[in-house]
Amino acid sequence: MNAAPPRSPVWARVWHRMGRPLRRGGRGARRLGRRVRRTWRRSLRARRRGEWVSPRVRRTWRRSLRARRRGDWVSPRVRALMILRPPISVRGVRLRVRRTVSNEMRRFMYTGEYVRGEIDLVDEFLEPHDRVMELGGGLGVISAFCARRVGSENVVTYEGNPALEPYIRETWEANDVSPRLVPALIGAEAGERSFYIGKSTWDASLLPGKEKLPRRLPVRGFNEERRRFDPTFVVMDIEGTEYEVVQGAD
Repeated sequence: MNAAPPRSPVWARVWHRMGRPLRRGGRGARRLGRRVRRTWRRSLRARRRGEWVSPRVRRTWRRSLRARRRGDWVSPRVRALMILRPPISVRGVRLRVRRTVSNEMRRFMYTGEYVRGEIDLVDEFLEPHDRVMELGGGLGVISAFCARRVGSENVVTYEGNPALEPYIRETWEANDVSPRLVPALIGAEAGERSFYIGKSTWDASLLPGKEKLPRRLPVRGFNEERRRFDPTFVVMDIEGTEYEVVQGAD
């Protein structure tokens, strides 16, 4: 193929990659040559129409399409928020996003999906005279929302993951509420139980998993705690043991 290579760096790579079979000649060389020429002509026509995009932009677009198919695509605005980590507000509850929060959790926070379903239900059914018992405190958003409506003295939260206690108290302090926090698991009966904690703060449950370390934690009996606090409203998110607690309830 007796011609000078194109000046574009991308086409220069294509040219040198196909140079060896083209120099050998034959039908394959002619087919490769026609393919390169057709692609080059399409690129020139796209440039004249003003529709040409660089290979880098095209690769970014393909990655975006693949992410959309997987369901984990985020807009550039959300991606920028995930990097900058400004505080967010969930139904008036202020929440600080720490550096240790995983990217998946940040995506939920800045797209408005974090505890959206739970807080919508609480907002619909919670009355100002209720006494709230929350099983599974998370980051303290639900308990802070309840405390702002019914008062901090009428809210108690049970959270077994010790790594979440600083997050919960930070959320409460940012919203000027102070419910009671009980650092224990909730079960059908009191005692102790193995709790498996992974590398991520939120990767913790009663079920063993890869790279999860077991830790013995105290368990409070649901019936005893219910009689002691006498709640009228129960919020429950305890990693799949809801059925066990409800089945053993009086």
